[in-house]
Amino acid sequence: MPGSPYVTCSICGAKSLDPIPTEAYLSAYYNGVYTVPREDLKKSYEKKAPRILSELRNNVATGVRLLEIGCSYGFLLDYLRQHGWDVTGVEIDDRAAAFARNDLSLNVHTGSLGKARLSPPYDAILSFDVIEHLRYPMDFLRQCRSLLRDNGIIILTTANVASWIAKVTGQYWCWHSAPAHIHLPTPRAMELAAAKSGFQVTTLRTERGDAGNNLFECITALGRRWRSQGSNVRSRPISNGTRWLVRRVSAMTDIVYIPFALTIDVWMAHRLLQPELLLIAKAAKRGDSMQ
Repeated sequence: MPGSPYVTCSICGAKSLDPIPTEAYLSAYYNGVYTVPREDLKKSYEKKAPRILSELRNNVATGVRLLEIGCSYGFLLDYLRQHGWDVTGVEIDDRAAAFARNDLSLNVHTGSLGKARLSPPYDAILSFDVIEHLRYPMDFLRQCRSLLRDNGIIILTTANVASWIAKVTGQYWCWHSAPAHIHLPTPRAMELAAAKSGFQVTTLRTERGDAGNNLFECITALGRRWRSQGSNVRSRPISNGTRWLVRRVSAMTDIVYIPFALTIDVWMAHRLLQPELLLIAKAAKRGDSMQ
């Protein structure tokens, strides 16, 4: 793909930025130009939280101590706390972490996982759409294993660079977003990384997740291609008028796409071709050999 800042692993198909941004650069980026709209995120978690709670109840046999890495404003932690979980969070964006602490009265640490003063072991770790932002994802997974009790679980989501939409839209896929998304894994890459970090994978599947339907994603990829005109596709700010138009197009394509969601999307999910990758893995007992 001409102009792409990503290189592809010949073994597992994962993609990575080259060069990888420095830690100082990323810290300034996430506490500067990078923002996640708070109300949009709140609405998203209002929809997802019950399903996440169900996954936890189905996979955690005992215990209620939970750590969310990349908890943002803390909306999911707040929901899980209301359902009996003893929750802790880690968030690199000091603005979001401050909101979680001051407005929601949550135990949230500001900064990277390695610098947070935590109290392991935890029974469960959650990390949604975080690992693709990290410079060293293998180190992250090993840190997660060290924080979990034996047989504790990790549930994480990330982008699936092996998805159908990623292949069709190429460098204009929405997850091709430098410098925010450093590593874009495939299902095979995540399975190998988890196994080498001391986990036993129990669930590996792909879903639509927070992405738009595939028709909408194709349309917006064309829009990014037009807007880029050979420059960084993320370099130009999106106006309020453009946001309104995007929402309208999304709503319209959702209606048109219903038959495909019930047929083609199901087929793609079975073949791990949907855009969001979900992994649930159990922490292997300490002393067991890592693959």
